[in-house]
Amino acid sequence: MKDRLSTCGIRDDSRAAAHECAQPDLPVLRAEVEISGVSVLDWFSRQASGERFYWASRDGREEVAGFGTTIRIDETQHTTASEALTAIRNALDRGPAGLRYYGGMCFDPHDERPSMKGFGRFAFFIPAVELRRCGPRITLAATQVADAGPFETQLQTLADDALRASGGEAQNRTVGRVLSRTDTPRRDQWTTMVEQTRATMQRQSIGKIVLSRKSELTMSQPLEAGALLARLQKSGDGSYNFCFEFGRRSFAGSSPECLYRRSGRDIYTEALAGTCGVGKTRKETEALRTELLDSAKEADEHRYVFDGILSKLEHICSRHHVLSEREVLKLSHVQHFVSRFKGHLKDGVDTAQIIEALHPTAAVGGYPQQAAVEQIREIEHHARQWYAGPVGWLGQDADEFTVGIRSCVIDAATLTLYAGAGIVKASDAASEWAETEAKMQHFIEALA
Repeated sequence: MKDRLSTCGIRDDSRAAAHECAQPDLPVLRAEVEISGVSVLDWFSRQASGERFYWASRDGREEVAGFGTTIRIDETQHTTASEALTAIRNALDRGPAGLRYYGGMCFDPHDERPSMKGFGRFAFFIPAVELRRCGPRITLAATQVADAGPFETQLQTLADDALRASGGEAQNRTVGRVLSRTDTPRRDQWTTMVEQTRATMQRQSIGKIVLSRKSELTMSQPLEAGALLARLQKSGDGSYNFCFEFGRRSFAGSSPECLYRRSGRDIYTEALAGTCGVGKTRKETEALRTELLDSAKEADEHRYVFDGILSKLEHICSRHHVLSEREVLKLSHVQHFVSRFKGHLKDGVDTAQIIEALHPTAAVGGYPQQAAVEQIREIEHHARQWYAGPVGWLGQDADEFTVGIRSCVIDAATLTLYAGAGIVKASDAASEWAETEAKMQHFIEALA
């Protein structure tokens, strides 16, 4: 379709798209038009707060934003995330081309502390209106349940939003000032937690437990998620950037870690663990990199993640191999060990089984998985909710999920940051506190 932004052009294109997708046996109708000259992040920021999302792939090739909900799948319909993911996969198989569900899950579904309001333990949805950039191509799509009435009403929305998305003044990127900060746990409590964790690991033969902490920042004004995302993207870290907003709260982040990416029956995943800082000069950064490469403790931490993923791939893949092992990935404020894997899924393995196998990796949970997560539930002072959980999208021939680390919750003028550190027997509480501080710096500097 032509790149046209006139009212008549968009409406003509949308009607043609509706005619093309008008198949009475489809449970969901989807029509899309091709447009140009639109900033996806600006478009996201212009939508009314309350029910919207943003997603940008790590390589910068794809950006998606949407608002409104055509279908939502959550714990009101399904007991577990696995049940929900299976239902979504079945729905996608019967749906129109291009259809996707976006959403995420909490880190620990068995944590009985209250879930974040509006998010629950898991939530996936089809947006009512979606703007998607894939490479240079930008499309605006509308969806509607097939029996919800005339599709013309939604097409009118599609046309109007295409026009609204194309113009307007640049978005206000001010974020206000940090007025106060509260850490949970406090530093003395963190030291006690780490020492207790090391003692528990000795008693129970647990190799690694990942502890997290949060910092609540009170801002001088309500924080707009789009403004924060724009600042985070300036770092050029090559991270996933995301925001899911339900009601008054947003869960947003800039995560470097891919849980998995699927194309057809091929799957890609990675182990990201073992951390050091970044220096003020290139020479300092290189010296820290050398220390990381020489550190037995950091290599040990990475090995648990590497071995855990390799073991899981053996269960869900008919064949798999290691693409790279223990390379150093440099980000704006930290450096990590990363190992990469590729596999071919066994027949019958679906999204629910992939996530059940891979999440949580030892990078965010520990090793062995179940024992480590049980200890996290007892030791940590807060419920993680969606922090460190799978966040992403499911499509017909592809999926992509990041791990919801380097993330935050935005609630009006309150910003809650999360960060974690892997504890092994050689861990030192002060060093692990410094690591979590370094991971939060990406956000702290974005607010400066």
